[in-house]
Amino acid sequence: MGTPDLIYDHAIIVGLAREVAPSVLTSPVRLDGLVGNLNGGLVPLALVHEETGIPIVGVVQTRRYRTGEKQSLQPPVLLRRIDPRVVAGLNIGLVDDVADENLSIDCAWAHLIEAGARSVRTIVLDWKPEKSKVPGFRPDHVARVHKGTPWIHYGPWEDSGVTHERALEEFVKKEHLVAKTVSDLLTLVREGNTVAA
Repeated sequence: MGTPDLIYDHAIIVGLAREVAPSVLTSPVRLDGLVGNLNGGLVPLALVHEETGIPIVGVVQTRRYRTGEKQSLQPPVLLRRIDPRVVAGLNIGLVDDVADENLSIDCAWAHLIEAGARSVRTIVLDWKPEKSKVPGFRPDHVARVHKGTPWIHYGPWEDSGVTHERALEEFVKKEHLVAKTVSDLLTLVREGNTVAA
């Protein structure tokens, strides 16, 4: 199976959120709310929220790969849509962990625009421009740009047997996230302001 080129632990991921936050806060477009692209964007959503103070307004979910797949020729599908009443007329920050092929984040971006967001700015921890399959795509706010196409392993939520919920709880235990932020976010994910795809 091989070994990842980059293995991120909690501290590295928190550092990336801190690196991207100033760009978000000084952007000419003031963001009214954040939306996470599940599943990889869940922890970065919480971290970017805590670093910027921008409220979390919802989540969307795209899927491109089936279980066990490393590559897919299928276009991404929306598994979870945002309720248009939540984003209508707002400048939204769409948060994800990585922009590589950019197909999933582009799908989520288009959905938020269709749902009525005034604008959507993409916020990612990592960007691999050489892997992009979306012409002209560039994240609006990015912590780290990579040459080539390194395999990045986000240990806190990609290690075997770790759920995204558990990853969030670990960030709380390590005092990188506030318990209320995580509790509110998990409530939103379970019950929140999304509609079935």
